[in-house]
Amino acid sequence: MPSPRFPALLHLYRHLLREASLLTLPQARTYFHRLIVSRFRHYANKYDEILNTRSAQAVQTWETGLHRRGRRLLSVLTRSNHGELRPFERVLQLTYGRKGPRRRYLMTRLMHPDSSVDGIVPFPSPRKMLAGNRRTSAAIKTQWHPPPLIRILLESQKQQQGHFTWSNYKIRPQGPALPQRTIWGKPMPWKRAKNAWAHWYAVHADRLYVPLSEDEYQAIKAMARGWVKVRQLPRRPRARMAVFASQESEGNADSLLLDPKRKNKHLRGGSASRSITERFVQRRMAQLLKHVPRLRQSDQPDQPPTFEWRDGIDTGRFRLHETTMEQNKLLFG
Repeated sequence: MPSPRFPALLHLYRHLLREASLLTLPQARTYFHRLIVSRFRHYANKYDEILNTRSAQAVQTWETGLHRRGRRLLSVLTRSNHGELRPFERVLQLTYGRKGPRRRYLMTRLMHPDSSVDGIVPFPSPRKMLAGNRRTSAAIKTQWHPPPLIRILLESQKQQQGHFTWSNYKIRPQGPALPQRTIWGKPMPWKRAKNAWAHWYAVHADRLYVPLSEDEYQAIKAMARGWVKVRQLPRRPRARMAVFASQESEGNADSLLLDPKRKNKHLRGGSASRSITERFVQRRMAQLLKHVPRLRQSDQPDQPPTFEWRDGIDTGRFRLHETTMEQNKLLFG
């Protein structure tokens, strides 16, 4: 956003912070508060520079796009607080790095596990890594492979992708399907192989589910199993104005047509709010857990790490009680 000193932007900024403070999960409240404040500060510091270096039409187009992004985020947060399913899942995806800026940050940390710098580092793009292989042999200059941990995660996600409910992406861990020769029988051009690997990397880097830390994974698992109860925060009541008897009767007559609980909700433009119960949060967290891999290090130093996937649904209550030999004799003789 540009500077929040303008009235419209200031109202949007305050409204975003208010809706972020009313989110159900404390992790979501913290994440979106930091995201909103950091984005507004970033564009407030950048606004004067863009105003001096771009034309008036370009600045207006840039501001319009930022306003649209802010209003879209406000709509997602508001509908999530009203208990709508898709916006609530969207908030979970952004909070726990399944989408958005945090997913890209976790991806860079996974690509650079030994880096001590906490800042964002660029991906090791195959376009840059293959750029210096122009003079090498054809067998070498068309080869590029992601880090070993990324390849293991790609293989694991490919086996698990049939259980995902938020995406139906197809994963190809072995890389792009490149023929050895062209249709004219000539060797594959170096530039075509480089572009194919760059496209494969861009697609799979956006579809990969990155693991979280062990503490965060256990926190999600505890909420998915129902060990930690999460309830919706109460909203502050809206201010009400005195209504005359004639206006009140007219309002009741209109409500017969514009009641949000009726089938035709589009006349009023809104839908009835749904209370966010503990069961609703538990099932959403169990669905989130299906999309979060857990990194397990092998006890053997020569064995690579593995990834495990869980849905968080505890079926232990359906198991039969194990009886002893004495109980079996009493029951069955």
